Amino acid sequence: MKVKVGEFKAHLSKYLRQLRESKEPIEVCMREEPVAYLTAAKDPELSDGEKRAELQRDLAEAGLALTRHGLPDGGPTGFLPRPVRAGDTRTDLETVRRMREEKPY
Repeated sequence: MKVKVGEFKAHLSKYLRQLRESKEPIEVCMREEPVAYLTAAKDPELSDGEKRAELQRDLAEAGLALTRHGLPDGGPTGFLPRPVRAGDTRTDLETVRRMREEKPY
């Protein structure tokens, strides 16, 4: 379902009821451009481990990974894109160095 921001704001309760009943995501648009997607909440009966596993699956489908940013104290959880290896097998630093050499500054 697609709805404009003003309409969504004015009738929020109505759209939330429709979302709960139909489970169809709502695409909120500003000047015909999508700015947000609202989806139904997941099953509240799932355990924390099951919720985390489900979230990781959903993120993986979107090309993201749930991480701890490598902090030993288990710091803030964040979302990082999955690393993609370059096709030319160069390291990141080597790639940046070569790109800078190629650019006529």
